[in-house]
Amino acid sequence: MTINSSPNRSLLRGIGILYILLIVTMAVATIVEHAIGSEGTHSMIYGSWWFVGLWAMLVVTGTMWLLRQLRRRPVSFNTIITFIIHLSLVVNELPTGELHSDILMNLDSELWGKFVIGSAGGIDITATMEYQPVENEEETAVRVTLKGLRGGHSGLEINEGRANANKEMVRLVHEAIAQLGARLASWHGGNMRNAIPFKAEVVLALAKKNVEALKELVAKQKALVEDEFKGIENKVEFFTEEADKPAMLVPAEIQDNLVDAIYACHNGVVRMIPAYPNVVETSSNLAIVDIEDGKAAVKILARSSREDMKDYVGKTIESCFAMAGMKVEFSGSYGGWDPNPDSEILNLLKKIYKEQTGKEAAVQADHAGLECSVILSKYPGMDVVSLGPTLLSPHTTNERFEIATAQPFWDLLTKTLEEIPEK
Repeated sequence: MTINSSPNRSLLRGIGILYILLIVTMAVATIVEHAIGSEGTHSMIYGSWWFVGLWAMLVVTGTMWLLRQLRRRPVSFNTIITFIIHLSLVVNELPTGELHSDILMNLDSELWGKFVIGSAGGIDITATMEYQPVENEEETAVRVTLKGLRGGHSGLEINEGRANANKEMVRLVHEAIAQLGARLASWHGGNMRNAIPFKAEVVLALAKKNVEALKELVAKQKALVEDEFKGIENKVEFFTEEADKPAMLVPAEIQDNLVDAIYACHNGVVRMIPAYPNVVETSSNLAIVDIEDGKAAVKILARSSREDMKDYVGKTIESCFAMAGMKVEFSGSYGGWDPNPDSEILNLLKKIYKEQTGKEAAVQADHAGLECSVILSKYPGMDVVSLGPTLLSPHTTNERFEIATAQPFWDLLTKTLEEIPEK
C-alpha cells in the first residue's frame, strides 16, 4: 500500500507552526503576568477561546499525523510516543490506565543540546493571616520600590546568587521600623511561585521629620545590594516616592511579627547533592508577599530531589511563619524524577543528535520541577526524557526564545520519530 507523504509533511509543518505560536504566546503571557497579575492574564490569554483553540488544533493535527504514521508502518500501540507539551496545568489530573505508551518525550527543556533525565520534586507553602487594621495617625507616607533585579527561574537559577526582592526589601523595612518608627501600610512583592522576585514595593507611614532619614536608609540599602551582588545585579533601582496617606495600617505587633518572619524565612539553596556537588538538591524561594487591607499572605516554593529534605525545608518554613501567628498550608506536592542513564530513548536521541550536529549532547538532572515526575508517579514504566529548543530567563520579563535552535530541534525530533525503538 502506498501512502502519499505530502499530507504528512503538511501536517508536520502545521504542528511546527502551532508549537511555535504556543511558545511565543506563553512567553508573552509571562511578561503580561508580571504587568497585570495572574487573574488578568488568565482572562486575557490562558482562559481565552483562541488559546484553547490553539491547543485543540495542535492535538487534532498531532493525532492526524500519528494515525498516518501508523498506517505507513505497523507499530504496536505500546510503542506510540506520547507528546506532553507543557501540560503543567492539567497533568495532576491525568488518570491512570488511560495511556498505553511506554515512551515519553517531554518538550519542555530550556537548552538545545541538553537532555534532561531527572528533576526535583516540589511543594507550595502558603502562610496567611487576617488582621484588624488600625487607624493611621502618622503625618505622611512614602512608597519604597525595589526593582530592576534579574529575577529568574527558582529552580534552574536559584544557585546563581541572584537577589530576591522580598529578602532585600525586608532589610530596609526592618531598619525603617527600628530606627525611624515607620509603620507598614502595605507590601507587594513577587507574583509567581516559580520565579525569583525581581520587584517589591512597600508603603510606609512615618513622621515628616523622618522622611529624609528614610531616603538615606534607602540609598544606603541600594548601595549595599549593589556591593553584595556586584557582577550579578547591575540594574538595581531602589527609590522613594511620596504616597497618598493610607487611612489604615498594620497593627504594630502584627507588623513586627510579619517583618521578623519574612526576615527569618529561608531563601535560596539549602544544600547541593552530595554525590553531584554541582547540582542543587534542596532549595526554597520566598516568592510572593502580599500585605494590605487586613490580609497577609506569603507564598513559597520549596524544591528537593529527596522527599525527606523536601519535608525538612517545608517544616523549617512552617515553623518560621507559625511563630508569627500565621496559618501555614501545603499544597501541590509532587515527587522527584529519578534519572535513568540507560534509557533507550535517551541513547537514540544522543546518537541522532551527534549525527546531525557532530557534537555530544549534554545529559543531566535539573533542579526545576517537570511534569515528567507526576506522569511517572502514575505510569512508572515509561522511558522518559525531556528536551527542547533554547529558552533564556524563563518566567522573567527578559524571557527569550532562540529562534536559531528551532529548526535543528525539529529535525532531531522528526528523525527520532522515524527511528523510534520497538518494545
